Amino acid sequence: MNLKQIKETVKRQEYNFLKENKYLGNNIILLTLGGSHAYGMDKEDSDLDVRGVALNNKEEILLGKDFEQVVEIDTDTTVLFIQ
Repeated sequence: MNLKQIKETVKRQEYNFLKENKYLGNNIILLTLGGSHAYGMDKEDSDLDVRGVALNNKEEILLGKDFEQVVEIDTDTTVLFIQ
């Protein structure tokens, strides 16, 4: 899978949560790949394992309501939060 194909995959409806989730959206600072794609062992039928990093928003930081991660099982996506 090349970069263009990865970008097209992440634009699909099942990845809309990356934009629509109130904890993600503009708070995402990095998205990358895990699993077989990260290790260069992917095959034509390999799934896409998305990993990411997001910042907690101002309200969460000020109120001490930090989130550790968002996991979307259907797309094998995990986004971790940092302060």
